[in-house]
Amino acid sequence: MSFGGWVQELKSKNETFNKKYLERIQQYATVSPENMKSKREAILVIYYDLRKFLEAFSIIQSSPLCDKTINEINALISQYNALLNSRLKAKTNITAPIDVVSSN
Repeated sequence: MSFGGWVQELKSKNETFNKKYLERIQQYATVSPENMKSKREAILVIYYDLRKFLEAFSIIQSSPLCDKTINEINALISQYNALLNSRLKAKTNITAPIDVVSSN
């Protein structure tokens, strides 16, 4: 690909990203904060059920796949908690960070 083609391709990808980003922002604007909060709370309940299952399974039958899954979930939780903590500095009504999954 020539330099001009590369620049055009990059420009096209950036425009596509900007369009998708704007669509997502518009989508968030139509959702009420109460609805978002209730969905977040419902997902938290589901997460805690999943966490209990993974912890129990890791005790009953530990495996490399189970350990990998727990480690990946914990990495996502760490990133989520870091995001929440940064937002907590700006606001005071953010849901508290969630707990990580423990393995045996």
